[in-house]
Amino acid sequence: MAVALLGTGLFVTANPATAQAEEIGGWELDALNVPQAWETTRGEGVTIAVVDTGVGEHPYFDDKDVLPGYSFIDREDDGRDDGNGHGSSVAAAALSVAPEATLMPVKVAIGSTLLDDEGQMGGQRVGEEVIWAVDNGADILALPYVTSARDIDDMTGLQYAIDRGVIVIAGSGNDPDVDDWYPASYEGVFTVGGTDRNNDLYVNSAPNDTMTAAAPATDITTVTLGSYTADPGFEQAWGTSMSTGLAAGVAALVLAADPGVDGNNAIARMIDTSTDLGEPGWDRHLGHGLLNAGAAVESTIDHHTDNPLGHVREPGSTLEDSDEESTDEAAPAGPQPAGDDNSILGLAPWIFWALTAFVIITILTTTAALLVRQRRQPQPASPDQQWPYNPGSHQNPAPPQNYR
Repeated sequence: MAVALLGTGLFVTANPATAQAEEIGGWELDALNVPQAWETTRGEGVTIAVVDTGVGEHPYFDDKDVLPGYSFIDREDDGRDDGNGHGSSVAAAALSVAPEATLMPVKVAIGSTLLDDEGQMGGQRVGEEVIWAVDNGADILALPYVTSARDIDDMTGLQYAIDRGVIVIAGSGNDPDVDDWYPASYEGVFTVGGTDRNNDLYVNSAPNDTMTAAAPATDITTVTLGSYTADPGFEQAWGTSMSTGLAAGVAALVLAADPGVDGNNAIARMIDTSTDLGEPGWDRHLGHGLLNAGAAVESTIDHHTDNPLGHVREPGSTLEDSDEESTDEAAPAGPQPAGDDNSILGLAPWIFWALTAFVIITILTTTAALLVRQRRQPQPASPDQQWPYNPGSHQNPAPPQNYR
């Protein structure tokens, strides 16, 4: 099953030797109306868990509240090691919006490879890691990665978070031809698409039937740990990983502005105040529109008693229910073996045999009619008397054009 970090391969260095920390938080903050939100709060008291490659040491984080976190790679209480840089860049994006929020690094990947269900590299499961983050105080989960299939372990962990009012945010992915990346495709998850400087759709942003809203994804100044330079510095980044971090920051501002608001109503406030883009109304590319932090912070919506985005798994369902659902979806096409109730191809025996008899009679009747008709037809004309045939008079239909 394919696994990818949403920004991997999309980073482009931009004068790291001369870049300054204050350059983090540029045009994207204006696009999200963050300065207006800062008149009320900067995110204090809210914890954002970035489930990624860890968060490395960098001068930008020196005056930020970054917890030790946890590394599921090394199985130790230290997520402050990032050999890839992806998690650090997402964390910086989140803190650029909510600089006084608390950052919790949860290391689950090295490079673009996640853990499997036995804790070994090469998998795609993060259910245990999500539960750990929730149990250790995360208010928001930022999931800047994609996998190609549903996973029961993930579903259990994400529903655990949603049941406890934690806001789960995931980027839609960086392939416009794929519309079912996970965890973005799970109901209950706040799915974020990407925009550019012109508030247009980011060219590589993936669509999704569960798209919630959008955040900037291009030309985002963030940290680099030396992957492309000799020393830690700053660089320009592209991808819905950046959208994920920025959206997590907006969510932190909404929660911090109203200590009485829960995750369900914070989500509703973010949706209700988003700025519609493109065609009027919701769409699969930008959801309800571009997030508006200033308006979301001032919103007073408080009537939601459930997650307005739904549930990864329905309340009351068991793990066995999810296993059966997953098995049903993965079942091979075509007839299935008879069940324990003596049914045949899912039909009662008498219905099956009645249909079989009908089909046999129909075939025999049709065959007899064709034989009688053939005997009555005249012999075909000789080749030089046949109706003229122009092989060029019939064209195969043109192949369908690619649509994007």
